[in-house]
Amino acid sequence: MDSTLKEQRNAFTLIELMIVMAIVAIIAAIGIPNLLSSRKAANESGAMASLKAIHNSQVIFYERDPDLNNQKDFGSLAQLQAADLLDDVLGNGVKQGYDFRTQPSTTTPTAVWWADAQPSVPGSTGNRYFALNQSGVILYATTVPISVDTVTGVLTGGTPTQ
Repeated sequence: MDSTLKEQRNAFTLIELMIVMAIVAIIAAIGIPNLLSSRKAANESGAMASLKAIHNSQVIFYERDPDLNNQKDFGSLAQLQAADLLDDVLGNGVKQGYDFRTQPSTTTPTAVWWADAQPSVPGSTGNRYFALNQSGVILYATTVPISVDTVTGVLTGGTPTQ
């Protein structure tokens, strides 16, 4: 009989296991929302850093342009990637939960450009939309993407980031 008492004392009871599972569930309920908001903040910071990289790449691309036909040009994401100014991930337009676009102005000569970053899944991968143009000032909006005049490169509807 002494051996059965020792065996029972070495095992966990169902109530003890349920208490441990309840504690783990409470910790998860507290931690998961914080983890998700931290991931969104990291994605947004990454989007701003990627836009800065695009800006720097555009400046270098413009300066390296051979100036054919007395017209220097800015580049698309694919052109910046082909010139080894952007990494393959950003050059394909999707990075860290954001979709990126950049385009030189449609005017001739091409004197301006714009780029934007939109969350791939708004509210899940990020809460803010970003855009910048040749000025280098990153604007953000929280409800809708920032409007871009594709001819002049003027951005409207955003607030400058700090």
